[in-house]
Amino acid sequence: MDLFEIYLDDEVLEFLDALAIVDLARADTAAGYLAEHGPTLGEPHCRHLGEGVRELRFRLTGDRPTRITYWFPPKTGPLAILLTAFRKTKQVEIKQVARAKQARKVCETEHETTYHTMFETE
Repeated sequence: MDLFEIYLDDEVLEFLDALAIVDLARADTAAGYLAEHGPTLGEPHCRHLGEGVRELRFRLTGDRPTRITYWFPPKTGPLAILLTAFRKTKQVEIKQVARAKQARKVCETEHETTYHTMFETE
C-alpha cells in the first residue's frame, strides 16, 4: 500500500516547530494515520469541513483539542497538503473553518510548489 505524502504550508510548519517533543509525537501519530489512510480516514481522526477541506483531529498534552486542516489536491497522486493549525476553543470554530477554506483556495490557485515535508512516509 502506498502512503500519502504530506506537505506542510508555512503556518503548519511554524505551529509544529513550536510544539514540545511529546506533542510533536502526537501530531506525528495523527499525520501517520493520514499518510496510511488518505481520503478514507474517518472519525474520530478527521472530519470533513466542506469545499474539499478536512481537519485532522488530535489532542495535545493537558487534553487540549488541536486541529490541522488539510486537503487532497486533484491529479497529484497520493498527496495531502496541511493548510492551517489551531487549538480548538469553541464547539464550532466558524472562523477557523472559513480561514482553512480560504487557505485551500489560495493553495490551489496561487501557490507554487513551495511546501515543506516534515513527516517521513517510509
